[in-house]
Amino acid sequence: MSNLSDIGFPVNNDEDVNQMLMDVLAGIQQVSCPPYGYYYRFEDASGAQVFLQANPVQELMGFNPGFKGSATATLELIRTIERDTSELDGAYVARGAEGGPVFVFDLPDFRRLKPASLPAKAEVELTAFATNDLEILEPGADTPAEPSIAPLRDSEKTLLAGDPAAPPPQAHVRIEAVIATAEKRANSKTNAEFWAISAATPAGEISVVADPGLVVRDPLSGDVLKGSFWLSGKIANL
Repeated sequence: MSNLSDIGFPVNNDEDVNQMLMDVLAGIQQVSCPPYGYYYRFEDASGAQVFLQANPVQELMGFNPGFKGSATATLELIRTIERDTSELDGAYVARGAEGGPVFVFDLPDFRRLKPASLPAKAEVELTAFATNDLEILEPGADTPAEPSIAPLRDSEKTLLAGDPAAPPPQAHVRIEAVIATAEKRANSKTNAEFWAISAATPAGEISVVADPGLVVRDPLSGDVLKGSFWLSGKIANL
């Protein structure tokens, strides 16, 4: 299971990944971001997305999964993190609205939009990609008194200040929240199903996507969602 299987692209090896990339090449949309290169965005009717990366001479360099949901959150973008994997990879340190928690999210289209200055407020589509410790619990004693979203490793002080000598902070978070909606969808490219969930967190409303193999019981509105996630996002406006 992987971030790709969370959106209906089951892959087990490099050959599967290469086949997936070939499959999404039809119907992609080019997004220019000079001088760095291009993104090529595939979007399925299920909301599953793949962002391919190309350099200025249009040689493919990598890719990232994404998801198009309806959830948006108002965040304060504090500082950028440039990844060493590619000039087209990057993340933001952000804070939830009204003095909410501080965390990191990666962007599959990092270079598409850039604030004139930081900090800056933005509407962001946040998607949490589930990992192997996802729990779906019935309402009751395990319901969190307050929903939470917090970095798995880095402290708020570290995220805000930054440390050139330390490894770059990763976009991995721990979330506890009450589910608002849950729907099983099918990726039309593969016919593989995945769960698309929305939940309210202190950072705002987010989408959660999960491989059905990670879900022990079908999620319902009002259930409690707990686990660790890779957090990805796209800036809707600046």
